[in-house]
Amino acid sequence: MCKVYIVGNPNSGKTTLFNSLTKSDEHVGNWHGVTVDKKSKIIKFKNQEKEYEIIDLPGIYSLNAFSYEENISVDEIKTNKDAKILYLIDANNFKRSLLLALDLLLQNKNIKILINNYKYFQKNGGNIDVDYLKKILGCDIEIVDARKVKINQEFFNFTTRETAFIKTLKNEIDENGEKNQECLDKYEKIEILYKYILKISNNCTKTANKIYGYSKYDNTILKLSVFLPVFILTMFLIIYTTFFLIGPKISEMFVYLLQIFFQKPVMAILNLATKSKFVLALFEEGIFGACFSVLGFLPQICLMYLFLSILENSGIISRMAFLLDDLLQKIGLNGKIVYTMLMGFGCSTSASLTAKNMADKNSQIKASLLTPFMSCSAKLPIYTMIATAICGVNSIWLIFGLYILGIVVAIILATIFEKTILPSKNSQFVIEFPPLKYPTIFNVWLSMKSSCKQFIVKVFGIIFGISILLWILTNVNIKFEYVGDSSKSILYSFSSIISWIFKPIGLDNPNIICALLIGLVAKELILSSFAISNKVANLELLSTSLTVASSAVYFNFATGVSFLVFTLLYFPCVSNFGVLVKEVGLKYTMFGVSLQLISAYMISYLIYTLITKGVVQALILLVIILLIILSVKIIYQKIKSKKMFCNCSTCNKCK
Repeated sequence: MCKVYIVGNPNSGKTTLFNSLTKSDEHVGNWHGVTVDKKSKIIKFKNQEKEYEIIDLPGIYSLNAFSYEENISVDEIKTNKDAKILYLIDANNFKRSLLLALDLLLQNKNIKILINNYKYFQKNGGNIDVDYLKKILGCDIEIVDARKVKINQEFFNFTTRETAFIKTLKNEIDENGEKNQECLDKYEKIEILYKYILKISNNCTKTANKIYGYSKYDNTILKLSVFLPVFILTMFLIIYTTFFLIGPKISEMFVYLLQIFFQKPVMAILNLATKSKFVLALFEEGIFGACFSVLGFLPQICLMYLFLSILENSGIISRMAFLLDDLLQKIGLNGKIVYTMLMGFGCSTSASLTAKNMADKNSQIKASLLTPFMSCSAKLPIYTMIATAICGVNSIWLIFGLYILGIVVAIILATIFEKTILPSKNSQFVIEFPPLKYPTIFNVWLSMKSSCKQFIVKVFGIIFGISILLWILTNVNIKFEYVGDSSKSILYSFSSIISWIFKPIGLDNPNIICALLIGLVAKELILSSFAISNKVANLELLSTSLTVASSAVYFNFATGVSFLVFTLLYFPCVSNFGVLVKEVGLKYTMFGVSLQLISAYMISYLIYTLITKGVVQALILLVIILLIILSVKIIYQKIKSKKMFCNCSTCNKCK
């Protein structure tokens, strides 16, 4: 099998090329760090025995790695010296891309250079003399459109020869490095390479008359006072459109079709096949009721991903990261975390993986621990269902407030981390600044498709099986007898025992506690739990049942808000736990879980007190909480101070 690496600078179109070559649909985006690990797929041509493993590597600028994802690429390239390399260059950043090209050619690699985005470069007055470039570099060079590359076996048949130009460059590096390239300081090597890069670019390129990425609208957009309120308004309109204006109507039609073409025929067959109340109730309430309560929100989730994909592919998110960088630096983070937090609105688990691209270990840990405070897509159906039930037409304000609360809590905790246990090194934020543009339908479709596919797989992979188990636990007693009554079930009995813990925040209803416990597995299961407890099979009936006092699960305004705040802030799911253990270790993962549970409980308690007992008692409680936080900080600083100034082998205290 032949390994073929796709290599290039960040945001040059590597993943787009990978999708084109392998007919895949990996997520693409104009962002440094979208690919944080290698992706591979094996292809084989008809009537040919040879197989090719196409590997998409994270973006790099040279063979000197400065971050986690760059190390992955550099290690792969240096370890597999016989692999073929497709080096993708963005024509608009041609001069900068030559650094890595020369670095690879000095290694005598089998390299083929592909020049992407050439039409845009030409449109703005740029030009590249490809024939001259082939002659001087000694490798195959093609102008391509990464979205539409058509290949055959000959596409991978290429070799690199050492030209006089490359030989001269290598000799100069060897002389400066005392005949040992590895001994040459990387900055000295880059200085030598740039001298030769200027020779190449001066002889074979005509520079474009427009700065790539810059738009005339950026004079107005790149002002925080203008951009931030417009962006917040945009997000508000997206939420309103998705979950109130258009989304509910699409979801209602979607569930109706599922019931007509799927549920009713299956239940009709089952009624003919058996008269068992257990089996019929299992299918109608446990399987259909639980799955429809989640799948009913699939159109709204897809709509949300559609809008987020448009923002990302248009270049808006990159500008937001750039503008927020100065503010984020003050709490020990930088603009890179904007992408991680954006991913958090989709899936906390995926977002935690992107935290790898942070500048240092402490920043990575902070980003991983703070991401779960962003409202992932699994929580949106819960917000919509309960907020609509307790607030009616004003529910949009409650939902938007939950988003803001999550961000505010994350900022406060980031500030505390920076001043105490996780101070970050000052890091420079480098971003590939894409041009403002109308997002292509193809890229938006791929991004939305990938995110929705992940949601659907999660629904059927986890929720389907656990929903059945959940239904059994809420309808079977400790003797494993079918009782058909959740108040006599195993799960209800356990929740009743621990209900005193949740009483101060108004959530001592065992059925609500059951849902919260099940939500630790996956938040999508919470609505399934409510549907099973209230014995309803569609979204409209579930929403209505939540406001009926005689229902197994009932919310008034105070308990509903308390539940939503707790759901927002407590631990997202077991899959996120697994990723955190892998990325930051068990110690920090357990610390993060504890922090999320404590934050969820304290803030829910504060808000529930404010609603039920008034402002005065809530302020007293807030002061107590702040005093506790201040005391913990002072104690920590004293402990840290002792360690700092008494850390020797001769001091009696240290022995």
